[in-house]
Amino acid sequence: ISEIAISHGMFKQTLRQFSDQIDIDPNLGRLDRQLRELQDTVLSLRMLPVRVLFGRFERAVRDARSELGKEVHLEVEGAETELDKNLIEKLADPIMHLVKNALDHGIDLPQERLDSGKARQGLISLKAKHEGGSVVITVTDDGRGIDPAKIRSTAIAMGLARETDNFTERQWLQFIYHAGFSTAKAVNQWSGRGVGLDAVQSTIVKLGGELSLDSVVGQGSTFSIRLPLTLAIIDALMVRSGASQFAVPMTFVRECLQRKAIEFADVSNDVQLPKVHDEFLFSFDLKRYLHRLSGQLLDTNSESKFFIVIQTGAKKALVGVDEIFGQEQIVVRSLEKHFSNPIYASGATILGDGSVALILDPGALIKNSSHSEQVREVTYG
Repeated sequence: ISEIAISHGMFKQTLRQFSDQIDIDPNLGRLDRQLRELQDTVLSLRMLPVRVLFGRFERAVRDARSELGKEVHLEVEGAETELDKNLIEKLADPIMHLVKNALDHGIDLPQERLDSGKARQGLISLKAKHEGGSVVITVTDDGRGIDPAKIRSTAIAMGLARETDNFTERQWLQFIYHAGFSTAKAVNQWSGRGVGLDAVQSTIVKLGGELSLDSVVGQGSTFSIRLPLTLAIIDALMVRSGASQFAVPMTFVRECLQRKAIEFADVSNDVQLPKVHDEFLFSFDLKRYLHRLSGQLLDTNSESKFFIVIQTGAKKALVGVDEIFGQEQIVVRSLEKHFSNPIYASGATILGDGSVALILDPGALIKNSSHSEQVREVTYG
């Protein structure tokens, strides 16, 4: 099916050269629908219900009752939700880590729960559901929650933040994804809240998904994992930057804008930031970003004509490109067997004309863009 999808793209590219002479849209649209139906049928053969995954965590809950002295009930919802079997295998370790964190540092002891007016027995909920072309898996506990003030003091002590930083509570919570970050006094076999979450997030991003966190002190925490249904064929936004085409997974695309639709506001001397829907976003031009990584100087002052709002978790960025071609289904190819993946790409795909386009990794783009530090200096320094 992957090879058929590539050949289909090449066929469409060839037909477009003659689109002025003949009307190909009706028949081409019919072929598009038939190919998508065929892909869905074949994909269903690779799908397994997530109960195969959720069933592994019942033992961890039983062990917590005896080893940690906690009373915990595991609730499972949406166990019949189907997911690519390859994704299920790769999700086992990240979700196990989230469940263990909830058992050890989320759920409080029976007496503590009674003292705070809660039921003696704690609750951990595993839920799965389809949302559009994605699957959302949540791990929720009704325990202590994560205290942003505690995260703040630990981040400052580790040198990750400054006393003058004035982040929101949601932004402080993002520090738990830093490597080695932990507020636990001691690390045991169950691990501490925050230990290894950088690895969990990295694994989810490599699978083409995103990890987000919501927490209320005293009420509990919810980790949400959003993933594509399959790793083989995904929907992507095709763009051009310079002379190269790139694919951006639609899971991370929030909005496409023209330059004239963006308001640029002065935040300090000689520094302007784009403002989208009353929210300041740091931005970077993809062409300049790639040239900077390669150590080359860009010999043009041309500005981006279009912008894409990308989001991973709570982090957003505005990426400038020269052209937006539209949404397409692409076949994901790994580069690891032959090349070291660029830090900004998660793979590659073959285009209709036979050329290769890199699949951009929005998480890496945001993380490695030096502009994020610039915004922090301007906003909080």
